[in-house]
Amino acid sequence: MNKQFSLGSNRVINDPFPLIIYDNFLTNVDNEEIYNGILKFKNFDRNKWGGRKQIRKESNNFNLLLKYNKIIDNLYNYFNSEDTFIFFLHQFKKLSLESKYNFEFDNKFLNYDKKYKHNTFSNLIKFFFPQKKTSYLEMDFSQAEQGYFREPHHDKKTRLINFLIYFNDLEESDGGSLDIYEYKSIPDNFKTQPDEKLLIKKQSFIPKRKQLIIFLSNPISIHGVNKILSDKKRIFAYGSYTLNKNVSWKLKD
Repeated sequence: MNKQFSLGSNRVINDPFPLIIYDNFLTNVDNEEIYNGILKFKNFDRNKWGGRKQIRKESNNFNLLLKYNKIIDNLYNYFNSEDTFIFFLHQFKKLSLESKYNFEFDNKFLNYDKKYKHNTFSNLIKFFFPQKKTSYLEMDFSQAEQGYFREPHHDKKTRLINFLIYFNDLEESDGGSLDIYEYKSIPDNFKTQPDEKLLIKKQSFIPKRKQLIIFLSNPISIHGVNKILSDKKRIFAYGSYTLNKNVSWKLKD
């Protein structure tokens, strides 16, 4: 694994779902290089959720960003690696055994594809010509501005592990925190966007520069983003290890 990025000291949270925080994943120099690279970039692929401008993997803009910023390119290649994927997969398999809710998934036929393309054409090919379960990386670099928020939600059913990397600090008064929720009681059916009346907010994580937050995307990993209230930008990367089919989760007693 790339020694440029640090997985040394970390904090583990297992309630209600496995989550690991690495506070100094990046060096000061690398963090500033990435922060400035995203902040100065002018071409974005979409403006989403009322204030989040994205540079998405597989787009021309994403390729340009990687081409002209070596540190960002290194960061992308670090995560788009079978070694990195397997490392985190093993971490979360261990943590799941200790979690309040032990969800397991079948990984008997799991393999990693660095060049997997997630688009309409390739998805049609894979629909009509089914393949074995394949995992791949989805990733974007984003600027989120005043007014941006995400309601409590669970990511799409094909996602296995999610991560966020923050490149600047925010204060509590700025908003923009990552909020973690727990069901008051485990439902019979898990919805992508559950009714907030069924949830309790467990913790909030205010963005902190150089920080990596990575968590298992099991059926109860409900999370959201508190609305950004100030004129500060939230500069971050989002990524997920995703399957070409829905993940089959099983809740163990």
